[in-house]
Amino acid sequence: MGMRDTISLLTIIPAGGHSIEKAGDTVYLFPVVGVIVGVIAGACAMLVGEMSGALIGGVVAAASLAVITGMHHIDGLADFADGLMVKGDAADRIRVMRDKITGSAGICAILLCMICVVAAVSKTEGLHLLLAVITAEVAAKYAMVIISYVGRPAAEGSGAILCNATDSKRMICATLVWFVPVILASIFVAPPLDVAWHVIPPFVAVSISTFVILCIARYRFGGITGDIIGATNEIGRAAALAAIVAV
Repeated sequence: MGMRDTISLLTIIPAGGHSIEKAGDTVYLFPVVGVIVGVIAGACAMLVGEMSGALIGGVVAAASLAVITGMHHIDGLADFADGLMVKGDAADRIRVMRDKITGSAGICAILLCMICVVAAVSKTEGLHLLLAVITAEVAAKYAMVIISYVGRPAAEGSGAILCNATDSKRMICATLVWFVPVILASIFVAPPLDVAWHVIPPFVAVSISTFVILCIARYRFGGITGDIIGATNEIGRAAALAAIVAV
């Protein structure tokens, strides 16, 4: 079924799926996978943070997120950054983006996102740390759905499959899925009156970051690729965490 393929696409969890086309059919469940990833990474960071301090907890959160997702999206972020630095037309940038070698721009982009995650998580503790990581990961996966819905494919590949599969109904379903787990988690961890502060800032942050990435992608690449969708996940997560700790 599609959920197994979605989990296999977005994580290293052995769910038994192998089809990106089926994963595209259930793209609205991307935020659900975000809950799974966020719970695992957040729990690890919370436990280590209680024993070794907030900064180490932040490092564990960043490392756990990278490992659970198989560093697949981090690779997309690096390729996206390398492609942006190329002088030439969209075809030249896409060709460099698909190159296996990571350049200085890609390394810098990874470091900046990882540092942002570590710094933001280190500002929280206990159950609030767990909630922050879950919320940010759900937001990151929601950002992938947004850009797949509003973007147009720049080339054949996984990006084209996801863009073509993400219609209005799937976008609406993803939006509903995004809110439900975050609101439930907020009710159990924070006072009900504080729910809005756990939902609105990361939602706004990923919407803005996704819009910026979309504009850059259209201007520099002529559309969306799988690497750009992966980069949206990493940047969206960092933006969501920054928004959460800011409020």
